Amino acid sequence: MARPAIPWAGSALALGVVLLFVAYGLGTLDRRVRFDLAPGEVEPAVGQSFVVQLKGRPGWPWVLPGDQADRLARSDLRLHEDGRPLGPPQAQHADIRDGGGGFSHWQRSLLFSTPDHSDPRTNGRVYTVTATARLAPAIIDWTLAIGSGGVLLGLGLLAWRQRTCLLAAVRRRAAHLWRRRWDYAAAGAFPAAVGVFAWLALPPIWNGSDSVIWLLWPWNLFPHHPILYPTFMAFATTWFAESRAVLSFATAVQHLAAIGALIYLASAFRARRQIVIVSVLACLGTALQLYAQGLMTEALDLSFLCILLGAVLRLRRDGMNTAVGAALFVGLLGGLLTRHASIVFAAIPLAYVLIAALWSEQRWSRSAWRPVGGVIAVVLLALVTAKGLTGSACHLIENRCLSTIGRPGVYRIVDTYQLVPQEARAAWLERLAGAAPDVPTAQALVLMAQTPNPWLGTRRAIAAEPDLWSSDPDVLMNTGFLVFARSLDGDALRQWGRELNKAVFGPVAGVGFGNGQFETLLRMSADSIRVVFPPEADALRVLQGTGAEHPESATRYLNLANLPATRLLDLLLPLAQGIRVPLLLAAWLLAFTALRACRRADFTALLLSLWIGFAAYALALTLVTVVLPRYLAPLDLLLWLSNAIAISALIDQARRRRRSGALPRRGRED
Repeated sequence: MARPAIPWAGSALALGVVLLFVAYGLGTLDRRVRFDLAPGEVEPAVGQSFVVQLKGRPGWPWVLPGDQADRLARSDLRLHEDGRPLGPPQAQHADIRDGGGGFSHWQRSLLFSTPDHSDPRTNGRVYTVTATARLAPAIIDWTLAIGSGGVLLGLGLLAWRQRTCLLAAVRRRAAHLWRRRWDYAAAGAFPAAVGVFAWLALPPIWNGSDSVIWLLWPWNLFPHHPILYPTFMAFATTWFAESRAVLSFATAVQHLAAIGALIYLASAFRARRQIVIVSVLACLGTALQLYAQGLMTEALDLSFLCILLGAVLRLRRDGMNTAVGAALFVGLLGGLLTRHASIVFAAIPLAYVLIAALWSEQRWSRSAWRPVGGVIAVVLLALVTAKGLTGSACHLIENRCLSTIGRPGVYRIVDTYQLVPQEARAAWLERLAGAAPDVPTAQALVLMAQTPNPWLGTRRAIAAEPDLWSSDPDVLMNTGFLVFARSLDGDALRQWGRELNKAVFGPVAGVGFGNGQFETLLRMSADSIRVVFPPEADALRVLQGTGAEHPESATRYLNLANLPATRLLDLLLPLAQGIRVPLLLAAWLLAFTALRACRRADFTALLLSLWIGFAAYALALTLVTVVLPRYLAPLDLLLWLSNAIAISALIDQARRRRRSGALPRRGRED
């Protein structure tokens, strides 16, 4: 009688998966709508403003998602008066009440004013709305709910059918964990001690306005940041009403994630000395978990990178199997959902299996290339899953899944413009604008090159330009950056080379003893308390109880930054080129020495893949965004993991030589 469980389970699972894909597809559907506002729909509001209720427009099953406090700038609605665009769009409500033509699509209402302060109900003009409509959330919500239920039901039926095998597998895993308990203890001792010390003895690490935004409006950073960290912080701020509890919860989770990931990474080795070396040096590469002490995406990103690297080490040790594939998938997917640049770390497992296959003695056999196919399948599955989760999240929060590559890309345009000689800048801008596909993009490119404060100033400048009111600023910046990337010249290549130099060899010129990750993070926290937080009333409100509301707390960070221990640690994670270059040279020399001493294809593939990942991330970091000190943390982790593996290999090689030298001739021959 139990036989039908398998067909039912398979059917439920298949139906659930299909419905999840359907829900994702429905979430991507949209259509441009255009309609006129009837004078009878318009109602007077405060001051010179008027309001129109858009609920029910443009008609079921479509809706027009508007802006709201925790999701700003998600609406692309545009308002026209007799065909002439009004604006600026997404204007402040206080400015709209003063008149002038600004408007705001807020939730399900349209608040606007007329340029000449006339009454739109009686001035005889036609007001036209254009916007992107999306499917009603209820349709996709029910599809997601039924699909998720089908997947859970199918998995539950399968698990029940295979409960005996699953219980046996759990027992085997528990026995394995128990057998290696001292290995895991050795792997976790140093990271756990660091985490406990940081959580109990160190103040929170503040990242300027970003930290406050995570506490106030985490959804506003999506999709600039992928969905995982906004979801994590939205849960924390919703579950814990007080910011002190939010901060404690977030830092505790981040430290636990870092400790667990470092244990997984180091326990890929069998020898206890190797485990300790890798654990200590990899923990150092994560800046001793100092990122986990603050509200930063790097806290989770580094943990997922450790999981990915641990999977690569197990790939070398055990080959491609289910456990290794699952770990690769988790590391890649978690990284993709935490930081956009983490996609380049897929190069590490791909490079490893490719190099191992090419250098294998059976390089032309199917078995040598089977791991390559497995890794490619895992990478593609992670990419598709990340895409699906991102699309579903866009729907759930009624957000537009619009790429924001143009916002950080503005830095590259501004830097190149500054490198162009003063007398040649006009011609350079004219040439760049001439490559634009349309007039609005050409106008936006001029603003992108000349506006100070690229991150916020450029978008505001585009939004304030009357000729560009009918266009979305983010779309214009995305298109403008692509035009710039396709129109590379000597100046653009020179500024990219400078950024790459800063990423690899350090963003600080000169020697700069003590100028490293630790001092930078501590001084950044002091500057946040002294400079960033005080002008913002919302910031001071949300920081109550954290210590960041007291100006004297900045002194504590500065005192920590000036400690001899901090300056000593900064020699190991330097940002100054005078120290970072010798450190890199030493790491490369150590890796080269280990490669010569341990002439094994798998070991060579492992070290080379780490440095390929190093180069890929450095390139990705410099091609689009700006090189900030904390963005270099993955490079530090890869550098110190390479050192740990090389040191462990050299120690083992020396021990083997001593043992072989001590054996009689017959033993050596055997």
